[in-house]
Amino acid sequence: MKVISDNIDTFQEILDRRIDSEQLLQELCYSERDVIEILNGNSALLGILLGYGKINSTNFERKVNICHELNAKMTPPFSAAQEIKSLLPFSRILVGLYDNGTFSYPSKESYPSSQGISLADELNDILSNESFQLYGSDFFLDKIIAPIFAARKESPETEKLHKDYLATKHQLNQAYLQGSFLKVTLNQWMCPQ
Repeated sequence: MKVISDNIDTFQEILDRRIDSEQLLQELCYSERDVIEILNGNSALLGILLGYGKINSTNFERKVNICHELNAKMTPPFSAAQEIKSLLPFSRILVGLYDNGTFSYPSKESYPSSQGISLADELNDILSNESFQLYGSDFFLDKIIAPIFAARKESPETEKLHKDYLATKHQLNQAYLQGSFLKVTLNQWMCPQ
């Protein structure tokens, strides 16, 4: 409930209605409607709820919208051809993944650049300022795999998430030193502290 309270203005703006955190939590937990439907199909709100942070979640939503917009422009008369040429290699791969149906997202409207630059330049900027691995851990060597997601570098929010994840990882490692993986996991599920 804290994450909803901390971001209630964002939830109200995107959901286009006044709602308090308790009401939204009740709706998310007990409604027969799908969570994505309750969130108006907005992956930024879902990312906030899942703990990715507002900045990281908003950037993810924006990347999705840009990819869909560029792909929509790639049908005749190919109005995005020049923009596609200016994409950096990683940006081009991401746009291609959305075009091939690897990722699905219900784009409902047009998403022009909000920064007065081309969509390709905006996507290049977002991707060039992201880190794709939680630093301070080794994905292949760690016993407990740390979360990996696209995060805005040098953001105070990302720094806080990093500290929180490392503290949680340390607690997990300490817990798993106490016994077998299965026993510790079942004990945590049955008797959370």
